[in-house]
Amino acid sequence: MDFLEHNYVGFHHMEGVDMSGCTTKEEVREKYSERNPNEKAGNRVFQIWVFINQINKGDYILTEDAQGRIHYGVVGELEYVEDDRPCSNRRPVFWRRGTVELRKRKLQPHKTVFELSEELKSAVFKKIGRLDLVDGHAHPKIAGASVGDSTDLTLDSLASELLLDLDFLEEIWTLL
Repeated sequence: MDFLEHNYVGFHHMEGVDMSGCTTKEEVREKYSERNPNEKAGNRVFQIWVFINQINKGDYILTEDAQGRIHYGVVGELEYVEDDRPCSNRRPVFWRRGTVELRKRKLQPHKTVFELSEELKSAVFKKIGRLDLVDGHAHPKIAGASVGDSTDLTLDSLASELLLDLDFLEEIWTLL
């Protein structure tokens, strides 16, 4: 699968058309209809709009490979790239090692974990070891640690205190 091999995700429907400036569904629909005049826009327009405007840098994203294994990673900023790979509108992805098994549940392409049902979200976060996200907290609290007067040390405050990049510290936390 090209996404996993080359560390990105994207959509095929708008090859050669930079969609990065489209902020409304109408803008997406207009460009889609120009590029694909014989196709009904409908759901594809919504999927493209979500990919462009609702998925954010740092969101978790899932994709299913040909064997039905679900891979997960963290996405970067939207970019328009003209090269020999499919999907000129894409987001780079830092794919995590391992896969998530979800017992015969099919995923919709390009769904961020944050758009999934609460049940599926919890299952994914538990499988990838992000229990801090199951309860809706931004980052886990570190038991028994403190910064200044606070006894609720989060990865945000720890990264700041230690002068470390938050992404680096999150990766260490995930690995632990």
